[in-house]
Amino acid sequence: MVVEVDYEDFMWFLKIANLVGPEVKINIENGEMWFRKKDKYNFQLINAKIPCKSSEDAVMVIDAEWAIDKLKLIKTDTVSIAVGDSIVIDAGNIKLSYKLIDPSIVQQSKELNLNLPVKYPVDMSLLYRVMTIISNIGAYAEFYVVGNEVKVVGKGDEEKVEVKLSEGVGGDGDEEYRTKVNPSLLLPVLKLVKDMYGEISQGTDKPLKLSVSNGGMHADIFTAPLLD
Repeated sequence: MVVEVDYEDFMWFLKIANLVGPEVKINIENGEMWFRKKDKYNFQLINAKIPCKSSEDAVMVIDAEWAIDKLKLIKTDTVSIAVGDSIVIDAGNIKLSYKLIDPSIVQQSKELNLNLPVKYPVDMSLLYRVMTIISNIGAYAEFYVVGNEVKVVGKGDEEKVEVKLSEGVGGDGDEEYRTKVNPSLLLPVLKLVKDMYGEISQGTDKPLKLSVSNGGMHADIFTAPLLD
């Protein structure tokens, strides 16, 4: 089985997978490559997908950290991945081989089905800058929705940051929703997706869902709340 994928798409896919652990179980079906994986502490779960070309459906396991380390030195348009006795990644004049890992021994995380009553678009570049500031003052970040307005508030021992994120929220009238998260969990993700279109879905004291997309690339990132 051989699958072809855009080089830049594949690098993004590997990097976002590596945020929750290097060993990633990749599913190839219906013209897409996707994974669903949580980190070992259950703080974050990521679903991501990119378009690909393949003659058949398949499942494979790749060490994302290994692949990133090798592929970052290569500049090409398309990457071909052949799965046989080993995984062979063909990037132009360079071929990389990796031992085949039995997909059945690598667990795939279960899908999260959450009732998150509000959803709103967010400026990803702004959110990245805000999370950077909040992280630097050693604060938690609270996403606060009231009416049709969204704010993110960060509080440290002596400092406070408050930024208006969005308006025109789709939710249940004037109800309030609050979710506290650790900004250091969001920052590595935001660094990879800050140039993409983004939406946040939330409730109160439920995982914060960040959905991002750019063309055929898409990811849903669920981050566990900080509970008082």
